[in-house]
Amino acid sequence: MSGNWAPLTPDMLGSNNVSNINFDQLNLQCMSCAPGALDDNFNLPLHIGGIFIIFTISCIGLYSTTFLGFRTVSPARDDETSSSTLKETSGSVGFLLHYIKLFGIGVIASTAWLHVLTSAFGNFTSPCLVGFWNLYGGSNWVGLFGLVATLLVNALEYILTQKATRQSLEKSKSLDSHVELAGHFHGFPGNKSITTLLIEASISFHSIIIGLALGVATDEFNSLLVAICFHQFFEGMALGSLIRDLPYTPLKKFVIGLVYPVTTPIGMAIGIGLRSALQNNSQVSIVVQGIFDSLASGVLIYNVYAELFSNEINHNHNFRGLSRAQQVISFCVLYIGAAAMAIVAVWA
Repeated sequence: MSGNWAPLTPDMLGSNNVSNINFDQLNLQCMSCAPGALDDNFNLPLHIGGIFIIFTISCIGLYSTTFLGFRTVSPARDDETSSSTLKETSGSVGFLLHYIKLFGIGVIASTAWLHVLTSAFGNFTSPCLVGFWNLYGGSNWVGLFGLVATLLVNALEYILTQKATRQSLEKSKSLDSHVELAGHFHGFPGNKSITTLLIEASISFHSIIIGLALGVATDEFNSLLVAICFHQFFEGMALGSLIRDLPYTPLKKFVIGLVYPVTTPIGMAIGIGLRSALQNNSQVSIVVQGIFDSLASGVLIYNVYAELFSNEINHNHNFRGLSRAQQVISFCVLYIGAAAMAIVAVWA
């Protein structure tokens, strides 16, 4: 890394009490946070090709599950839990869709904990952050923004669910056909759509950050590209299995899903165009990435446990009606999905 940087020495500190200072560590920190010139190893054609590779892999993962065993779901049935595919799709196809969805839930849970949340901690514990962003303990910002995200999502979900419920009741001739309170809102129409869209928005936030990192990568670009391809494929399968059950037309599902595969390429394009600024480890860049990842992790963790686990497993009558062997297999598939993304986290 080039620049006007010079090694720190005791004389520069103006103090005689320097025996406990590790100057090698201080010098390394200054070098890592100092502005630098563009890397000569940056391969622009390869990076541009990577944009199309990531887009294609993301689309394959997403739409392979979105339209697998495709059926049209009417809006009136949006209040059903997704494991109703076991009733609606007979034989092996129904169970395949069921297992793919559980695999996807494991992927999303692992993404929240091992990709998004850890990335946020990495940003807010960066040695390049100084001043205000160290006043709150650095990593505590992750918890704060994550908490804000969960509270906002909970409030938004409540407002939208109440609105959808009122509209449904107004159209109904009898309250008995719609009201099933029992103190739990997850059964009301429209809730599944809200959950899926929030999950897609959170994943998309993180995908932009991933794209930025890939867009400025140099020597490690090839290995990082392969890892992110696996990341996008598994994540796309998970998201596609949720979009599949939305009460929309095939065209609308296609458009909703399209948000996911374009976000990482957009992030890459931004990273390529602004690589000189992003390689400088500026405090603004680090904080923005940290805030985005903190908010995204809060939304994902909330939805994984409050919505997906609850609707698909804990409070799902169809799941409880499965045989003990089928339930064990279902949990194993869930854990395999989580393990797959945990392994990918070693590289991306």
